[in-house]
Amino acid sequence: MARKIGSRTTNTTILLIVEGETEQIYFSQMKSYERLRTVTIKPKLAKYSNPVQILGEALKASSEQVYDFIWCIFDRDVLNYPSKRFEQLYKQVRKKHIMFAESFPCFEIWFLIHFALPSSACQTLEGLLKELKKYIADYCKETNWLQKDKNVKAGQDKLVPLPKRQFLPAETKAERHLIRLMFEYNEIIPYCAAQLELEEIKGKARQEIINFIFNVYNMKGAVSAALWRESPASLNQEAENELAEIMLAEISPGAENFSQASEDLSRIVDDCIKAVKLAHLKAKYENHRLLASEMERDGNSNLLQELAEMQRIKNKIKNLYEN
Repeated sequence: MARKIGSRTTNTTILLIVEGETEQIYFSQMKSYERLRTVTIKPKLAKYSNPVQILGEALKASSEQVYDFIWCIFDRDVLNYPSKRFEQLYKQVRKKHIMFAESFPCFEIWFLIHFALPSSACQTLEGLLKELKKYIADYCKETNWLQKDKNVKAGQDKLVPLPKRQFLPAETKAERHLIRLMFEYNEIIPYCAAQLELEEIKGKARQEIINFIFNVYNMKGAVSAALWRESPASLNQEAENELAEIMLAEISPGAENFSQASEDLSRIVDDCIKAVKLAHLKAKYENHRLLASEMERDGNSNLLQELAEMQRIKNKIKNLYEN
């Protein structure tokens, strides 16, 4: 590959239809917290706080074809006794690839997950709030805690004191980066398809997404968020959620190992592919090393063959580092 590019800004638009002010404020803050400069997030408060209203507004927004992604966000307890109208709308919404984020038991679970995984005690509102206060001592659901805090400048919303970001493994970042680049620069898809084996992709959801990209490109000659929503080939829920997160994420200049936007696209792609292959080969080498150790203990006659395979993998790793 030898295509030089300048900086390019791709704006991903995401509509979040929520049922309460807490959710609206939270998602409004997340863009600045995550520094998502190329993402437009619009948390929209539904006219009425019920799932039928949320689904109806999602369908209307989908027909306008303004947004790359649409999410419906509501508490899980509203689905305990779904109405016939909800079930009808739900079927329509799923066909449009509109996605769901269901909070159980309520939206405060989102705050807690920034600090710790929920325990069984968090299945009730009382238990959840008790656990949340271990990390946000002054949290108060009843008094609209997010607004007009005395420690925040007048007219601004209180910020949830979120912990530092978790750093992802290099291969995870590489796989996500490749997916995003393939959506933005379709011309790299044939090259990626020739260089990568699906088994080299560590994340199962990302493996499904990349396979989907290759198949759609082969059929239509192009891949985009719009084509994904309209395509009869569907992703499972885990892959849909992963793709939405990838398209939302910021690919920022200066991101470690992944070059700046003004640098050569081919080098960025090759760096990502290299990171994916190295992670796959290292995991494969470790599996063979453990198997060889077991064979040596058992006096297995296939030990030499296993050692030869380890050396072959080791040579591949060396070649990747040298290239």
